Amino acid sequence: ESKQKEHIQALQKEVARLGIMQHSYSTLAGKKESSLSIDEEANLDKEGSAEANYYAGEDIGPDASQIEAEIKYPRGSKIGNALHEIFELSKFKEIGLSHENAESMYGSAELSMLVEETFKKQSLPIWDHKDEWTRHTLDIVWNTLNASLPAIEAGHRSGASFKLTSLDDNSRKAEVQFHLNATTDDNGEASEYLQSICKGFIDLVFMRRDTQGQLRFSIVDWKSDVMADGDYSTASVQKKVDEDYSVQRVLYSYCLIKWLKQFYGAGNSGNSNTPLTESEIYDKFFGGMYYVFLRGCKAGTENGIYAHTWENFDALQKSYSNIRKLMRKRKETVEDEQ
Repeated sequence: ESKQKEHIQALQKEVARLGIMQHSYSTLAGKKESSLSIDEEANLDKEGSAEANYYAGEDIGPDASQIEAEIKYPRGSKIGNALHEIFELSKFKEIGLSHENAESMYGSAELSMLVEETFKKQSLPIWDHKDEWTRHTLDIVWNTLNASLPAIEAGHRSGASFKLTSLDDNSRKAEVQFHLNATTDDNGEASEYLQSICKGFIDLVFMRRDTQGQLRFSIVDWKSDVMADGDYSTASVQKKVDEDYSVQRVLYSYCLIKWLKQFYGAGNSGNSNTPLTESEIYDKFFGGMYYVFLRGCKAGTENGIYAHTWENFDALQKSYSNIRKLMRKRKETVEDEQ
């Protein structure tokens, strides 16, 4: 895992240096129709408001009490792992139906126990901060699940929004494993370096109906990053993703389409016997990728949310091709150093 992080960070620096960023949700301005195509094999078998309101996003900063609680809250990989597990085990829709606000969650023995057990598992000293850490964690859960996510339909925004509390348990899957075929050589061989980059786990894949009733599949990646000056505005989180996660968003999106191809690319496309191409699958089913910065989410707003898609098939294909070129170059550099 440490090697994988090292390799991805090195590749990410090259991506940032060359400006391979493509289009984010906030730069699309309502453009329609997008598609994509890939050659790699993937395995994913583990374990709504007015349009103008969603263009720039509504950024609302934390209040004084939130800032004070955040200062005392843990940082680092352990709290990141704990928060990931809490969202993996939480029942989104049940929380939305049972609790009118974050304060009403404080009295839930089940949720408090979930927080306590996940913190203990990560050796976080919650016994010394039980009340304040539990409440702040439940505040994070409430604000995240009730944040406003801009709805994406293929390569454009629909003008609607939704909350994660709208998702049934059977419409989402956490910790989805992916494994892209990392072959880049003419002889079909892939190095350990490439294999380390092209496998891992996607935090959450979910499906929902769009404004036309069409099924859309989307990706969520939970981020527990602490942003400078507590700035989780649209511009700030977009900059963070562009700098640190632009490789990841390409690989994850390709994996999702390849997985969908197993169901819709082999004659299983509704009542039609004609298989769908990856391009058609993307247009019909892709629902975007969401980076959710947990510490910055605010119920009813887009604060802490970064939504990403591509303008069209050519843009996504170019992005992936550029990353593969960098993979080849980086592979040669790594092997020369060995």
